[in-house]
Amino acid sequence: MPKSIKNKHLTSQALRFIKRNYLFIILALTTLSILLYRAGSIMPGLSLPEYKTLHTVLGLKNIYLNPLNLDLKLVQSVVFKLFNNHNLFILRLPNIILGALSAVFITVTLKLWYGNRTALMGGFLLVTSPLVIHVSRLASLDVAYLFGTSLLLLGFSLIQEKYENKIVYLITNLSIVSLIFIPGFTLLILLYFLILYKDHLEIFKTYKGKLLKGLYVLSLIVFIPILIQYLFKSRTNSLLWLIGNTSLKINILSYLKNVVLVIIHLTIRGPNNPVLWLGQAPTLDILGLCALILGTYFYVKHWNAQKSKLLFGIIVVGVLLIAYSPLISLVLLIPVIYVLIATGLSYLLQIYFKVFPTNPIARSYGIILVSIVIALSCIFGIRSYFVAWAHDPSNRSAFNIRS
Repeated sequence: MPKSIKNKHLTSQALRFIKRNYLFIILALTTLSILLYRAGSIMPGLSLPEYKTLHTVLGLKNIYLNPLNLDLKLVQSVVFKLFNNHNLFILRLPNIILGALSAVFITVTLKLWYGNRTALMGGFLLVTSPLVIHVSRLASLDVAYLFGTSLLLLGFSLIQEKYENKIVYLITNLSIVSLIFIPGFTLLILLYFLILYKDHLEIFKTYKGKLLKGLYVLSLIVFIPILIQYLFKSRTNSLLWLIGNTSLKINILSYLKNVVLVIIHLTIRGPNNPVLWLGQAPTLDILGLCALILGTYFYVKHWNAQKSKLLFGIIVVGVLLIAYSPLISLVLLIPVIYVLIATGLSYLLQIYFKVFPTNPIARSYGIILVSIVIALSCIFGIRSYFVAWAHDPSNRSAFNIRS
């Protein structure tokens, strides 16, 4: 084929790809713009969690000795090695990378489950969520929980797909098992495998030959030796890894109060933390709260579905862990919350389309109306971070460390 014809063919393919996926391209550009804009200069200095991150000793040897939050530490090691000038932007760049990947994971998950429309609605609402923007632009450990839950949901959706290429499953297993180093996440991984164990057995049977079967098993246990050497050092390490706390002591009344607070912080008002939030502003706007109720109702109706069990299981285990441990971040539940919100909006449109099954004008009107409401919600989320939170004196005072 002549070079000019080949180039013309490639250009035509690229144009068709852009035409089919232009909304996802806009979503990707929006995500990068939000996460990168003034990431190093929006606040006057470092917060206390970022100061601790700045003085974390990295490198393969130190990661081996303390592998907790392995995924985040590996990204930090690579980024800090590539850029010797550790200014505020570089310090926050690993979190930005994991935050962006989390948005991709949730969008892909929704696309596999419910199609393009639901994926786009969920993707735009997630990346403009103030709490997601906060943890993705802050050099703290919180983003590990956002990343972990998002990857867990993506892995779940990929295992359910019938791929001919078996490498997909090996990579998925490696990725999911690597999350075992996030404090408290082991219980969620056990829940994941408990729901999907039959699927894993079916996949294992499709592998031909001892080598491939061995690789599949290896992908599930490869990180275990690194974890064992860390756990055997002390009982404190074991407790920190398993429940995110160094003590088993518990006050039942205080714990129940914390459980209620977790639910309140998720739905009604945010945590009173100037590093991450604006006073006691609501975590979700009215659209998010209503869509969350609808999405929850939808999954309760389909309780026997595997995805319903996983989503509600993550919520229950996550709430119990967050209430018990001061180290486990509330952001662990955010990907599930936005899956419920996106599903709720999709369910609302489904009900609307049943009322107008054939009228194209009415159906288009419904989509336009929902799109406008989503756009307003996105604008509200962006303004609450870049305008309200960024200019509040108490929030700025929390970033008073200069290094």
